[in-house]
Amino acid sequence: MRIENNFEQEKFLPDFNFEKVKTARLQTDHTDRGSVSFSVGTQTENLLAAIALRIRQSLDLEVILQQTVAEVRQFLQTDRVVIYRFEPDLSGVIVVESVTEKTQSVFGYRLHDPCFTAQHLERYKQGQIHVVEDVEQAELVTCYGDVLKKFGVKANLVVPIVANDQLWGLLIAHHCRAPRRWQVAEVDLLKQLAIQVGIAVQQAELYDQVQSLNVYLEQKVNQRTARLQRSIQFETLTHKVMKKCEIA
Repeated sequence: MRIENNFEQEKFLPDFNFEKVKTARLQTDHTDRGSVSFSVGTQTENLLAAIALRIRQSLDLEVILQQTVAEVRQFLQTDRVVIYRFEPDLSGVIVVESVTEKTQSVFGYRLHDPCFTAQHLERYKQGQIHVVEDVEQAELVTCYGDVLKKFGVKANLVVPIVANDQLWGLLIAHHCRAPRRWQVAEVDLLKQLAIQVGIAVQQAELYDQVQSLNVYLEQKVNQRTARLQRSIQFETLTHKVMKKCEIA
């Protein structure tokens, strides 16, 4: 597996604003320190409602995603939460991240996993959840286990993000301080949040399509207006020339 963190935005995910994510990370990392910890049993509905409301009220995908991972990390009291976005060649980039101060940052890492195939992609698209409670004890494919160990992961929880019936990415929680037994309520929470993230992605992509269409139509109108103006100018010039010929 190749892991790189010197990605070039213009080559990978050109429609994703990494600078905006970096700004949002600084804001959320600053505001969440010292905040009251959440109770999984009592706060799940509030968290889902808050994120759903934010999605309905905003089209700023990068900021929505960054706030989501920050709140999920607080909720789960875990060390790292990321969103991994797929590329057409089955590689991907960690486009959003929230981490504790003592945890290694993996933001911007591009992964090329030779063990990840189209079959894996299809299973995730169908809703497969991947739960690892102890990386050292789990029977993982070598290349996958290697990347988890490189990132200092002791336990992880992975749920798919599907948008427009396509696997867009993965919402991933990393526990790095020790193995962890993930609770059913925590798995369900991430599944529901991934659905909300998929809605946000669809909403943002639809908005971008509408904006692109508006720009296209505006260009067409401007071109047609320019042609009409040239035609009118030509007709006016022709009329003046003919009038001078009649006078002569």
